[in-house]
Amino acid sequence: MSVQPAIVVVAYNRARSLSRLLQSLDRANYDDQDARLVICIDYADSDANREVNKVASEFVWRHGEKNVIAQDENLGLRKHVLACGDLSQKYGSIIMLEDDLTVGPEFYRYSKAALDFVSEDSAIGGVSLYDHRTNFVCRLPFAPLYDGHNNYYLQIASSWGQAWTSQQWSAFRNWYAELDENEQQKIPDQAPIPTVVINWPATSWLKYFIWYLAANQKFFLYPRFSHSTNHADAGANIDKGTVAWQVPLTMCQKTFTFSKLDESMAVYDSFFEVLPSRLKKLADNLSDFDFELDLYGTKRLSAIRSTHLLSSRPCSSAKHRFNLTVKPLEANLVETADSDGQGHVFSLAAVEDFDGSAVSNLNYRSLRVIQYFYAGFSLRDVLRNLGSYFLQKRKR
Repeated sequence: MSVQPAIVVVAYNRARSLSRLLQSLDRANYDDQDARLVICIDYADSDANREVNKVASEFVWRHGEKNVIAQDENLGLRKHVLACGDLSQKYGSIIMLEDDLTVGPEFYRYSKAALDFVSEDSAIGGVSLYDHRTNFVCRLPFAPLYDGHNNYYLQIASSWGQAWTSQQWSAFRNWYAELDENEQQKIPDQAPIPTVVINWPATSWLKYFIWYLAANQKFFLYPRFSHSTNHADAGANIDKGTVAWQVPLTMCQKTFTFSKLDESMAVYDSFFEVLPSRLKKLADNLSDFDFELDLYGTKRLSAIRSTHLLSSRPCSSAKHRFNLTVKPLEANLVETADSDGQGHVFSLAAVEDFDGSAVSNLNYRSLRVIQYFYAGFSLRDVLRNLGSYFLQKRKR
């Protein structure tokens, strides 16, 4: 029997955001009229919060049962999301959507199919509706290897549209409950996740789920094309809205073909780095090395456990060097650079031969890197447009 997830909307003080999300939910396609909607509202003694309650209560849900849960005290973002996730125990599975998202028309059918596909795999921690196009650790573009399926795997939980079975959520909650008080206040610096994630605000629930995935070698299933997008409206963790995390929505998809974790070529860790076991299937020149990947140059060298590293960090003595000429990023590692090593970006070397304090070769200071990621980028046009913008601003 297929899962029938409830849609759980997490809301607080953003009435316009909530209304926009609810409208996108109403426009979506559902196979039946039994899509349950739960709108969970954290408490605040404010006009904004009262407006949110008004929007939720007046919204007409045409696709099944609607329930509004209004907290009678302020839980804060982390506790509120955890409480919303706990509804998976009541409904069997849920799709969780924060109020500054919108969804594509096929989000519900995709979520059902994906949850069905991974429900028996204990190595999967959940399902994402959102497709990352940016490595948020270093703010560079991210494009996973394509292996012919509609999905890839990432050791990063999603907060911009996600789904869980009750078993997936309870496994996380049991792990979370075993953390001591200090760990629930601050993630240890030695946790096997990016430093930028460790330093996210204390209100973040997501950083704990990412830590859980990395600590237990679990992954999220991600779609190749997004079924949710993030408007990043100002809120608890964002002072000012941005379009930086907007991604194209899937507007039409009738079938879904997923790869299992053990057969997927596109499996990435919490730093957006492909697993060495997958890369070795493509690059024979790497098969004899024990290495970890650090192509974006964001990993702490002290945390590397392999004897070798394949990184964009500068190093003194390399076994192999690689250029930056083809896409996706991992394709550059299939063929070694010219023997003189000129112009290389990546190196395979012993871990101790890398300079952990140096800036990665893969950074915005390099025109070559900018041209690689943004082929249509014209510095002249950007400067001209910025000049026009500031000129007009001065005239106002």
